[in-house]
Amino acid sequence: MKNKILIGTIVAAIVAIGMVLRLQKEDSAVLQASILPSMSFQTPDVRFGNFQPKTIDRNYRANTDGFVLVVCRSTSGENQGIAFGFQGTADPGTDGDPEFIMATTSFLNLSQASYVPYGSFTMPVKQGNYWKVKSCSNTIAQSTDVYWMPIRSN
Repeated sequence: MKNKILIGTIVAAIVAIGMVLRLQKEDSAVLQASILPSMSFQTPDVRFGNFQPKTIDRNYRANTDGFVLVVCRSTSGENQGIAFGFQGTADPGTDGDPEFIMATTSFLNLSQASYVPYGSFTMPVKQGNYWKVKSCSNTIAQSTDVYWMPIRSN
């Protein structure tokens, strides 16, 4: 299968090179006079902002595009838990949840040797959307940290 994909990629590259050479030979004057001068490419100046700690079970509205980062973990004893990342465009009010579950993670802490006592997720959020993180556990021995990391462009 890999050989077929490799051969297909090589054939596509040869065809593309042939088309470029043909265009250069036949239409070089047209390309130079009209198309190439109008093309300009700029790299946007995009930067991550600072991590901002947020509160669980609270609605936020994104002032910029960004990411919600969540880490939940067992703090002691045998327990299990889960965290949900909600997001939506409609205002959920003070106590409501945004329309969609966009991310989730879970953890399991057992006294046995094989377990994963933590979980995490990263959820992209579009500017203007509402978002919220909720978590639940079968015990109170759970810690959930929520951070907002905005994307800034200049």
